Amino acid sequence: MNTYILSYNPLEMKISHGQLAIFIKDSKKIFQHYPPFRGTYVIKSFETLQSLAESFREVFEGAPFIVTMAYPTAMGGAQPEMVWSWVNGHGFGNENQSTLPALNR
Repeated sequence: MNTYILSYNPLEMKISHGQLAIFIKDSKKIFQHYPPFRGTYVIKSFETLQSLAESFREVFEGAPFIVTMAYPTAMGGAQPEMVWSWVNGHGFGNENQSTLPALNR
């Protein structure tokens, strides 16, 4: 399983934040996700970086975004412990769950 960071400018999107959230939730390419703050998603996926980036190209319709592979051992910051546990590969505890329960926005 790979971990990715999706970063985008919410003010330059041609779709709404809600539409993006639905796309991410329904995408077969995204196994789990967490939006730590507006303009960013942490994504778990079995897909390659190229495949994932291509699916977002269609969604963002020319608006700028970045998808980058993240390595849990090379990440830091201020997030709740539950987020770091998930990032480090412990999952949500339920494979059918797509986002962190207590932190879902």
